[in-house]
Order: sequence, then C-alpha cells, then structure tokens
Amino acid sequence: MSVLNRYLLRRALFMLFVLLLAGMGVFVLSDLFQRLDVFMDADYPPAGIALYFIIRLPMIASQILPAVFLLAMTLQLSLMNKQRESLALQAGGIAPSAFFRFVFIYGLFWSCAQFACAQVLGVAGEKRA
Repeated sequence: MSVLNRYLLRRALFMLFVLLLAGMGVFVLSDLFQRLDVFMDADYPPAGIALYFIIRLPMIASQILPAVFLLAMTLQLSLMNKQRESLALQAGGIAPSAFFRFVFIYGLFWSCAQFACAQVLGVAGEKRA
C-alpha cells in the first residue's frame, strides 16, 4: 500500500467513524424518545433498553452508512481542497486516477460492509429486538 493510500485511508476512516458515531447517536436518541412511552408502559429496566439498542446497532449503521459515507468523502475532498493538498498532489505528479481508484475501492468495501450489516447482522438483530 502506497503512502498516499495509507494517508487517504487514515483520514477517510477517521471522518467516517466520527460521522458514523454522531449519526448513530442522533438516531438512537431520536428512536429512544420515540419509543420511551412503550418502554415505560412495559416496565423495561434500563439495562433491557440499552440491550435493545445494542442489538439494533448493525441495522442502524446499515441505514445511515450511505449518507455518512457520502458526507465523509465530501468533507474529506473539501478539506483536501481547502488545505491545498489536491494541488500538491497534482504538482507532485500524482494522477487524479490514483485518488479516484482509492475512492472506488474504499466505496466498494463500505458497500459490502453495509450489505453485510443489513442482511446478516441487521436481520438477526431485528428478529431478536
């Protein structure tokens, strides 16, 4: 793996996980407030409510991952442009196809991860929840 790919991967993963955690937090909080009356009527203990949301995390991740991926890549590209990193890559002789190849492989990996979350972990979690 080249230095450029490691650098892009590190920045992309950081952005993706920060935005994924924030998105999952917002999703869980909105879902909690939406279902709070159901939990209170059923006298669920707080540990049971936490377990319910832990079980649902793969499905939540699969639902918000496309938007988070798009937002993370857009944010990464804009930050690279603002910090003149894309200009430095062009001046250094790095072809734009190297960056597009990274984005394509990275997107393909996350689409497979999203599919796995939705079809394997998400279905099992929704049945259990």
